[in-house]
Amino acid sequence: MKVGIVTHYYHSENYGGNLQAYALCRVVQGLGHEVEQISYKRPKAKGFLRFVKRNLLKAKDNIRFCTARNLKKRRNAFLSFNDSIPHSEVYEGDAIYDCGSRYDAFITGSDQVWHPYAVCDAYLLKFAPPNKIKLSYAASVAKDSIGDNLKRRYASALATYNAVSVREENAVPLIQELCKQSVELTLDPTLLLTKENWLEIAEPSGIDQKYAFCYFLGDSAEQRRLVEAFAKKNNLKIVTLPHLLGKARRVDNRFGDIKLYDVTPKRLLSLINDAEVVFTDSFHATVFSCLFEKKFFVFHRAHHGSMSSRIYTLCELFGTQKHFCDTGDKLSLTYVDSLFTKDMSFDTQRLISQREKSIKFLMDNLKEPKLPKKIEINEPSLCSGCHACFNACPKSCISMLEDGEGFLYPTVDSEKCVLCGACVSVCPVINPIKTDRRLDDVIAYGAYNKDEKIREKSSSGGIFTLLAEKIINEGGVVYGAAFNSDFSVSHQMAQDIDELAKFRGSKYVQSTVGTTYADAKKQLEQGRKVLFTGTPCQIGGLYAYLKKDYDNLYTQDIICHGVPSPKAWQSYLEQRKKNADADTLSSACFKDKSTGWKTYSIALEFDGDKRYAQRASSDPMMRAFIANLCLRPSCHSCAFKTKVRQSDITLADYWGADKIIPKWDDDKGLSLVIVNSNKGKKLFDAIKNGIEYIPTDFGKAISYNSCMYKSSLASPVRDNFMRDIDEYQFDKVAEKYLVTPKKTLKRRLKNIIKKMLRRLTR
Repeated sequence: MKVGIVTHYYHSENYGGNLQAYALCRVVQGLGHEVEQISYKRPKAKGFLRFVKRNLLKAKDNIRFCTARNLKKRRNAFLSFNDSIPHSEVYEGDAIYDCGSRYDAFITGSDQVWHPYAVCDAYLLKFAPPNKIKLSYAASVAKDSIGDNLKRRYASALATYNAVSVREENAVPLIQELCKQSVELTLDPTLLLTKENWLEIAEPSGIDQKYAFCYFLGDSAEQRRLVEAFAKKNNLKIVTLPHLLGKARRVDNRFGDIKLYDVTPKRLLSLINDAEVVFTDSFHATVFSCLFEKKFFVFHRAHHGSMSSRIYTLCELFGTQKHFCDTGDKLSLTYVDSLFTKDMSFDTQRLISQREKSIKFLMDNLKEPKLPKKIEINEPSLCSGCHACFNACPKSCISMLEDGEGFLYPTVDSEKCVLCGACVSVCPVINPIKTDRRLDDVIAYGAYNKDEKIREKSSSGGIFTLLAEKIINEGGVVYGAAFNSDFSVSHQMAQDIDELAKFRGSKYVQSTVGTTYADAKKQLEQGRKVLFTGTPCQIGGLYAYLKKDYDNLYTQDIICHGVPSPKAWQSYLEQRKKNADADTLSSACFKDKSTGWKTYSIALEFDGDKRYAQRASSDPMMRAFIANLCLRPSCHSCAFKTKVRQSDITLADYWGADKIIPKWDDDKGLSLVIVNSNKGKKLFDAIKNGIEYIPTDFGKAISYNSCMYKSSLASPVRDNFMRDIDEYQFDKVAEKYLVTPKKTLKRRLKNIIKKMLRRLTR
């Protein structure tokens, strides 16, 4: 199994952070897995003032205290150690979503990856597909509480984890509140290796005198004065690593007899091991003091009170609580000197027990999960309702039944089921298809159909119609989403060009696949070309069901925001019919472009020539869709949102075209065409005579279409909204949960100017 670890590793100048990264890799390797630290470069904070504070002022202090040259030596010392840890290429910002298919399992932690001030989507493993093993190991929160504004963010991410463990005792109930599973307390990775393991890699300290070693991250002058008095009384030199974390500190300028800069993490180990006593305010310096059974004193770090919980947990593990000088009466020479003269005792038995428990946590949760004998939907957030299992069952004992929200889930008739496992073997979530496609091979275009009538009737640029016509003209068939007589949506087949009209246009409601996978397989085996279109999860379900690719199979998916509830859609239609005083609906268009592509409307026509048209920004159904009030639970942790797709071609609205290729933005609809495979390229090349197209930068294009690789975040009131549409009229529920946008004068003027500029540039 290949395991990717996310922690504070990349470009880190934190000794403890690097040593824990090394330790976790070594332990996971020891369990028989291939492992890498995922080199993640966080985006830099924006803003001029922040830039000044973090860069110019830091540079000024480094120059003022003459530390720049010395800190460069330390940086170089870190680089040599970092390179010895197995690591990936560098991923910056959203690029980390590219590595979702590279690993079989993901671990976040240890260190302060879940600190509320530092947490990000990468540290919460939001980029990792939910069908991969995901766990936290000894993740540190380092705070006593998490703000309400962040709780949902944590909870949404943790819902897809296979197992969760933290480093501090007080973090267990904190994370437990947000999890749907138990939370374990595990050791920091540095404690998983023995003293002998660490000293095997240690480099000589280079100090031949008796000394007190000081490792201070804080700015306390009082603590440093105490060390000076202690060293003088006990005739010890003070060895220190000044200006840690690259920050020049006035208190370090005149502190210490021997100041070291070019110290590698390996040399740090010997500096602690060879010292007569260690003074620190660092968690990891305390760890190694305990492991090496050195006399030590750990101080409270000012302004980091809640971070002390991890040091309490550590000292309790070794029975060394007295050496945590966290109160005023302990910050005295008398107290420190009295403990120094006594022999220290370390409770290593408890460490051994906790080490075994922690390694077992990793061992148990990095196993390939045992597959069930039949499909069981215990976690709705994982099932996309793709129908692969329904199509594969040889005994027809699986039914797709609606839940309370109107979404279909497989239900097995236990009396008919023979436990053959066919349903499980084709589930694209349980058995994700691995691909050797590379992001570098993806080609993107901006394009539209030359036939203006087709373009007008299409959601964006009318490219699908040409792809489908090409397949049908060669004797093939096309599958896509179409309205039924009651305006529910299902997948249907077309083998005549006139039938393609039913597939044209967006349907913002989940389509029922039915038996179309099995039907498509029959057509393929008869030698006919097949174009199968749908959402990414439906394409994933098709490939999982077929268990192989066919030369005559072409697939096209979309960049999908998520699929709304069929129940919500029907509730909305009942409301519209009631308001129009109509009995039947005759047509529905989710993207009527008569007011423009960017300001499209939802248009409904009823009996008696009655018509409803409302811009998407004002229509309650479209607003509920965009606000994530009625999406399928799996859409909030989608396993199929990747930059490298299984489909041959991906289509989408080219949002952002006005900024990337402005001359092509005529507000009539422009398609973003993403060619994912050689078959897709051949199919796209075959329709070029019927389109206007321009190559475009893939990275820039999807930056305006982040739904390609990011799941939609569930609204905090989603469940309430879905519950209330059972009891109340749709518009009333929408009015309750949707905030009406305020059209300020500034916004109106901005929109007017935008329209004028678009007209002038046409």
